[in-house]
Amino acid sequence: MYQGRGLRHVVRAALFGLALSGPAAQAVVIDFEAFPDNFVSHTEAGVTFTAVGGGPMVRQITPNSTEGIRGDGIPIPESRADIAGGATSVSVDIGDFGADADLLFLEVYNSLNVLLASDTFALAQNVSGMFTLSVSSPGIAYAIFGSRAPSLTGSSVLSDNFTFEGAVPAPGTLLLLAAGLLAAGTVRRLRGLSPAAAAVQQSKPGAL
Repeated sequence: MYQGRGLRHVVRAALFGLALSGPAAQAVVIDFEAFPDNFVSHTEAGVTFTAVGGGPMVRQITPNSTEGIRGDGIPIPESRADIAGGATSVSVDIGDFGADADLLFLEVYNSLNVLLASDTFALAQNVSGMFTLSVSSPGIAYAIFGSRAPSLTGSSVLSDNFTFEGAVPAPGTLLLLAAGLLAAGTVRRLRGLSPAAAAVQQSKPGAL
């Protein structure tokens, strides 16, 4: 009997705690330092990086003296990141050494290829540096980023510090799980009683 009451108290406390606080997502940062110098597809922390339309990608030094990536070819293709399990927010540092003006961009899509959110930044010619673009939306499946016109040779910028927060279970899902544990504990306790005692216990108000 004591064990049954103890289980009820523990699970009820868990239900109360879940009702007050939802689950927190942790940000994952990919800095490209360990990426190959040349690659077609590379996966790290559940994110697969490729060039839009296929083709090679390269790793190079950014204006911040860190390692960044971009597509390779003429015109230079934009970059794509497919996030296993999805995400609720994405950010990335984008920039170059100021050889031309660029429209930096970050776009995120769901699994149906529907654009969910985007961010842009107009980078003037002769401005060297990396600039952070950020977006948030539920259901992010992948991101496309880089630069567009007035860039002269396609997406000629470098990208670094790709950061995302993965999707987390909804609070309702966790509450259902805790409720299931409570119900399982009740059934387990009732099985240890005689049929008559079990019937009396179930008829009491607040038996669960």
